[in-house]
Order: sequence, then C-alpha cells, then structure tokens
Amino acid sequence: MKRLNSLVLLSAGIAAGAAGNYWLTNCPEPVSTPAAAEQSHPAPGDRKILYYRNPMGLPDTSPVPKKDSMGMGYIPVYADETEDPNTVKVSLDKVQRHRRANRKSQCSADRQSDARGGDGRAQ
Repeated sequence: MKRLNSLVLLSAGIAAGAAGNYWLTNCPEPVSTPAAAEQSHPAPGDRKILYYRNPMGLPDTSPVPKKDSMGMGYIPVYADETEDPNTVKVSLDKVQRHRRANRKSQCSADRQSDARGGDGRAQ
C-alpha cells in the first residue's frame, strides 16, 4: 500500500513538472510598457482624430472610419501623437516574436552545450 501511494505521488509530481515546463517554454511573456498603457487606455475627451490608418501597416489611410478587405477596422491616428523623426517605434508583436525566437535559440544552444560537456568543448 505504501509503495502504491509513493508511485501515485511520484506520477503526480512528474505530470506537474512536465506541465510547468510546457507552460514556461510556450507561454508568451506579457510586455508592459508606457506605450502599451497609452494604447490600451486612451485618454477620453478632446483628442482630435487626424485620419485612420490601415491595421496591417499598408500605406493606406482614410479620413473616415472603415474596414479593410479582411474586415479589420482602421486604426485612428490622433493629433497629439506627434512623431519625432529621431524616434524608432517597434510594435509589441515584433518584440514578443523576437523574445520567443531568442528563447528558442538559447534553448538549442544550451542543449548543444550540454551535449559537449557543459563548457562548449567537444570531449
């Protein structure tokens, strides 16, 4: 009986460890930046919309709200969102994709290092 309890407990621990490993390696990390906070909570009031831009980044604008060929609504561009020519903007999607790609390449580099003996030299 004691052996059965130990086996069940060991199986549960292995399953929990595998689930945790899967979650840590496959779940994207949330990105919290001031720009993301401004995008998610625009200030209500007297913000003036200059035009609407294509949501897919195409150089197509519209003076009135509309939808693109896939049914996605155009995104408003406000007058107070002036762009400094010396500023580089990177979308949050690209940041997340970059982090995921780096994590995968780091994992493969770690596996190669482990296969060589931990210090990267062939044994």
